[in-house]
Amino acid sequence: MAAVEIYTTPTCPYCHAAKALLEDKGVD
Repeated sequence: MAAVEIYTTPTCPYCHAAKALLEDKGVD
């Protein structure tokens, strides 16, 4: 699977939700 790079900020709740979703799906 291709690596996915996501840029987040410490105060962005949507960023953390997106990261958690990707980790749950097994995306690196």
